[in-house]
Amino acid sequence: MKFEVNSIKISTLISQVLKARNKDSVNTYLNNVYINNEDNNLTIRATNLEITCEKTIQVKGVLNGKCLIN
Repeated sequence: MKFEVNSIKISTLISQVLKARNKDSVNTYLNNVYINNEDNNLTIRATNLEITCEKTIQVKGVLNGKCLIN
């Protein structure tokens, strides 16, 4: 995955999505944030199984990909 975006935009986006994340969960996947870069759209998603927060912005995508970050 490779993309170009303003650091302030992605920082704001991640801080908004992290509010939905469950830090104390036994399931490690719920502690992570899902990032997907596809067709010049960057989607960041977090969940705690009760609520899900997902934000999408336009980026300059070089290589498509997806990952989980802690």
